[in-house]
Amino acid sequence: MVLKSGVARRPSKTIRDLVATARNHSKNEARGEVRYPLFRPVSIELNNRRYSAFTREITNTGIGLLHNFEVPLGDLEISFSKDLEHFSVPIRIVWCRSCGQGWYVSGGEFLLEGEADGRNPMARPTEQFSN
Repeated sequence: MVLKSGVARRPSKTIRDLVATARNHSKNEARGEVRYPLFRPVSIELNNRRYSAFTREITNTGIGLLHNFEVPLGDLEISFSKDLEHFSVPIRIVWCRSCGQGWYVSGGEFLLEGEADGRNPMARPTEQFSN
């Protein structure tokens, strides 16, 4: 039994509530890019210091992060490893919010070379329809 404010509660009810919360959250997400789950450790460079964090998901244009410190909005660099190679990628944090107990989630846009017009070259082009 799970205690909720001192009242016994069945674990199955708690799990159903968590699933409903996740389902409702995903319905409220109106994004044009397909997101893919990606959970791996990353380093965030801030003020010449490195901090540990985790990725949550990734798209062609951005990345979701989970960390135990507040990240300021703006440009920074994240580093991670893939297949024994180390990568550093510049991103722009566009939002950051607390998710409880000292943890934060944030969203960043990739700042890739060649985006002088402010557009991410990895973004899928918007389709144009004509009559």
